[in-house]
Amino acid sequence: MDKRYLLRPKLLAPALALTISLAACGGGSPVTLKHITPGGPNNCYLPAFDGKLVSDTTAVTVFISQYGRWPVLWPAGWTGRSSGSEVEVLDPRGTVVARTGTSFSPSGGLDADGNWEMCGLVSLPPAG
Repeated sequence: MDKRYLLRPKLLAPALALTISLAACGGGSPVTLKHITPGGPNNCYLPAFDGKLVSDTTAVTVFISQYGRWPVLWPAGWTGRSSGSEVEVLDPRGTVVARTGTSFSPSGGLDADGNWEMCGLVSLPPAG
């Protein structure tokens, strides 16, 4: 096959568009989140209140509110991925449910080690 055929403008533009769209849909690199220990005590005792989700080098994600700062433990099956300099958290269906650098309104509670066990979300702020 003549390799010059692949460089024709008619074929190059659609191939480039497809590559860009696939990269945009695929998200960033996987990020390992900390998770709630299966079978542990249920620490879902606090209603949702507002704060901010931020990135942290040791805890990966941290919930900051007027009441304190806590590393977040996510439910089993939830995953993380990089999104620029931020971390996006996805539920088991692959839906982005939280993003560092944004407002965060989780329900949950503190475990014995001072981690925030994430049990639910009130809302997801719009993408920035």
